[in-house]
Amino acid sequence: MIIQQIEESGGFLSFADYMEQCLYHPIHGYYMTEGQKIGKKGDFYTSSSISDFYGAVMARWFIKRVEAGDIPPVFCEMGSGTGAFIRSFLNEWKKRSPSLYSQGTVYCIESSPYHAASLETLEVTRLASLEDLPDAFSGVFYSNELLDALPVQIAQNRCGRIVELGVGVNEEDLMLTARKDESNTLSDYLKWAEISLQEGYRAEVPSAMLGLLDNLDKKLGDAYLVTADYGHFSEQLQLRKQGTIRGYKNHILISNPLSHPFKMDLTYDIPLTAYNIKAAELGWQEIAVQKKTEFFWKNNLAGFLQENHDPNPFSKASKDNRAIRSLLSHEGMSESFYVLIHRKRG
Repeated sequence: MIIQQIEESGGFLSFADYMEQCLYHPIHGYYMTEGQKIGKKGDFYTSSSISDFYGAVMARWFIKRVEAGDIPPVFCEMGSGTGAFIRSFLNEWKKRSPSLYSQGTVYCIESSPYHAASLETLEVTRLASLEDLPDAFSGVFYSNELLDALPVQIAQNRCGRIVELGVGVNEEDLMLTARKDESNTLSDYLKWAEISLQEGYRAEVPSAMLGLLDNLDKKLGDAYLVTADYGHFSEQLQLRKQGTIRGYKNHILISNPLSHPFKMDLTYDIPLTAYNIKAAELGWQEIAVQKKTEFFWKNNLAGFLQENHDPNPFSKASKDNRAIRSLLSHEGMSESFYVLIHRKRG
């Protein structure tokens, strides 16, 4: 199917179109088909798949803002996946503030039929797309590891000029091929995002991410936007010669993104500088841009640690404490992630 598309497009398929097809094709797309993607039996882990406490900490952060009269008791998660995060979020909210919980509304946006089915037993309103969310949404709009899976273009500096890398074919093999940046779209993005590429270096151009932020600005009213994802600032991204796009299959990093089309996750490190510049242009107030480790410490994840004298390392208390310490560790996976919190006024 990919080869046919390449041939129909004159021998060059934008990497963004390739990524869109591989991940989101309605029948064959990686995220749209059945089969476990997240967790031990999947291809990768997320913070929510490791521990329920992430959702619990976010619930407490949310409750504080609702109780202060800052926002209504309305929460939306986009890209709910298996529902691990929203399940622990709901449980903590209901336990912590049952009266507020009874007044609340929770939306889950999930385009994958396979993942949407896992949300059926939860007290949420399921939506298939952002368009289905009520206009002028007020509350908290949240996503975790969503932006890193949105389609990107790839720019490269060749002989002092920016070219676009896309997907071509050599007999039966997919390969990266280049074309001119005729409209200067990629060059303009790199200047805007403060990325200066050395000869031969690549960078991802996140047109889908920037488009989503534009759509959110139109869709949301008075709301907090909370994004958690792995990423780097421009001064770090411009030092990555091959860029950051890669695949994951059976928990193994696949450096060639053209391997296993439709059969593996594709992801990249989101450009934090570009995100922040775009948010500022849209008039959003920056509340916090911090590593997830710092977010956990500031919001008292350590308060979930239990006094435990059970010598059994496999007891629930022992496993819970290990998971919490892992999330709080500056050497754990939380250190690779950022939490970006912005406020949009209606």
